Amino acid sequence: MKPELLILGNSQSRVVVADGFTSAYDQIRRMAADLAPFPPQLQYYPGLRRMITETDQPAHDYMQRLLLEASPYIGGAFDIDGFDWERAAFRW
Repeated sequence: MKPELLILGNSQSRVVVADGFTSAYDQIRRMAADLAPFPPQLQYYPGLRRMITETDQPAHDYMQRLLLEASPYIGGAFDIDGFDWERAAFRW
């Protein structure tokens, strides 16, 4: 993985880019497919989206691990010690 901090635009917005963060593409696709069907969403960007909840154990656990791995980069970029995630989804 190669993390990079970009500072963009007039507002100097910080964006963390982590190329090569995962190589588990097949595992992620299987987790998403296991959560089907994906209901249409009207609240967010149009399309099919399946929110991940605590009852979606494999996907929820994967997101927890992913955020633990990303937290040092996010924390360093935004000068924070910790954060919680509010929601995660697979979009089809």
